[in-house]
Amino acid sequence: MGCSRPWPAIWNSQWDEDCTSVFAWDNFDLDAVNQTLLESMDYGLQNTLPGPADGSVPSDPNLNFPHGPTLVQKKWHTFSEATIPSGDTTPECPRINNTINTRADDRYRQKLVESLQQRVQPGILPSTKFLDLCLQAYFTHFQTIFPLIHAPTFQPSKGNAVLLLSMCTIGSLFLGSSKALTHGISMFERLNKAILASWDTYMQATGSASIQALQASLIGQTFGLLLGRPKDLDCTEAFHGCIVAWARKLKLFHSDETPIGHMETLEDDSEALNATWKSWARLEEKKRITLAIHIHDAELAKLHHHEPMLRHAPEKLVQISAPELFAAPNSKSWKALFTRTQPPTRDISLSPESGSFPCLRTLENDFQSYATLDSIGALAYEDRDFEPSWHATMQKCQGLLIDWYQKYVTSSEVSHKPDHFCLIILWHSIFMHLYTRFDDLECACGRDGEGPAQKQRAYATSWAASENAARTLLHAILIQQHFQLLPVGAEPAIHVPMALYYCGIAWTSFTRFGSKLNERSVDTTELFNFPEMRSVGISQTKLFQDSTSSVQWGNPESAPFFRIIDLLGKISHWKVSGSFVTTLLSLVEDTQDLF
Repeated sequence: MGCSRPWPAIWNSQWDEDCTSVFAWDNFDLDAVNQTLLESMDYGLQNTLPGPADGSVPSDPNLNFPHGPTLVQKKWHTFSEATIPSGDTTPECPRINNTINTRADDRYRQKLVESLQQRVQPGILPSTKFLDLCLQAYFTHFQTIFPLIHAPTFQPSKGNAVLLLSMCTIGSLFLGSSKALTHGISMFERLNKAILASWDTYMQATGSASIQALQASLIGQTFGLLLGRPKDLDCTEAFHGCIVAWARKLKLFHSDETPIGHMETLEDDSEALNATWKSWARLEEKKRITLAIHIHDAELAKLHHHEPMLRHAPEKLVQISAPELFAAPNSKSWKALFTRTQPPTRDISLSPESGSFPCLRTLENDFQSYATLDSIGALAYEDRDFEPSWHATMQKCQGLLIDWYQKYVTSSEVSHKPDHFCLIILWHSIFMHLYTRFDDLECACGRDGEGPAQKQRAYATSWAASENAARTLLHAILIQQHFQLLPVGAEPAIHVPMALYYCGIAWTSFTRFGSKLNERSVDTTELFNFPEMRSVGISQTKLFQDSTSSVQWGNPESAPFFRIIDLLGKISHWKVSGSFVTTLLSLVEDTQDLF
């Protein structure tokens, strides 16, 4: 099961010692920040009428399902009622005697103008004190599990207003207040409209402006994924392509290493050293943007069951510096760390020739490992529908994952560090997707209605009786165990709720579509002999028998299934967990003999 490692305090109170507020900079002006946000929107958008207070819009009855969605469909985390932005249908051209009148009047023109206007939430930003709390919460809780921003050189100002507010939306998730979350959602929706309305401006910007806007968009994408509302999951999926195109325009996927030079000749606390440090930090942030995009690409492909947008090549991922170097509080400390360590080279992740990990240095950087693992998993989504190549892809992914695990758990450098990114959980979840077509299982459970469900139940039934089901459930059991080992105060990585959710889908599909007649006769010998489980070092058959001994065949519910729901409920900050719980409960709530 891997190693148990201590979990030290995350926040070092650096800014708490330096100043009362992280906004205590001479050039920070809250009103100016708010005005910057408003000015980034087209002036025509500011004069539109707001929608309902909850941000919802009426559905168009003409766009609903032919026979109406089922209860399971309505409660699925990706289900959105068919809506249009204005709440009114696009005005039809006037008809005279049942013929189209091609002469549009002023009234028709005005309705067209109104239908094309976006609805932007009005209002001003919360107080500086609120933003201060959100920003500190971001660096305390989120920076460690998604390190995009170079905290030591970040200073709130009017110039980085969009980035600052995007960070505050994430921070609002940690304040434990419904009002705080409401403010966070409001800022998130206004920021999305602001960035989309000024797309051409940001795309053509040079220097730090475009990079900061891209960072803001990536953080906003993450907020949308963690918030988990169906419309946000849809928008995140749609906006992801824009993010990829933006990064390509900035040539971030082909960034070359910039030589630092001989820092030994630069005096400590000198302006030259400080400038070199900041230049290095900006380059490092660009590299981390590319890793974050790869992570989002893999997670969205996993969530929506499609091929990734990027062509993932784990061995070609850009290499980032060690987390200690990225967190150095000043140029002097950075210089001392930099001169003691060698910068990463391009051969420290995966070897293109052998497909293995030639050394362990990349394993010391968990964010690098996070992107690498997700990219390995993304390889499988590309060839899923092509049977001849799928087997080869599956074997390749399995070999890479086993090699990674063996080196990761035996590395003395990482064995005493906390697993902030929940890498072992991610490792197990990738194996689950290798051996289970979750898209088909979800469909069989009723995600798309009764008709499509009937078509996929043949696969679900054959899967439940197969060795792949047992293999998937073994990984699901270990995901649960590793999640239960996380400290109470630790924030799980952003992929963890989805990993637990698919554990729930696996369990309910296994018991619902499985049959006692298909159960194998088991003796005391090892029935299963999966290579990755040998690496983990567990008694495979015993673990499987112990976990399935009390299940009732033909029922969607089971004790392990409800245990997964309970664990999802413990992830309070990531609201998407609640959406996953609603989906899973919808599969059993209509069971008449249960409730």
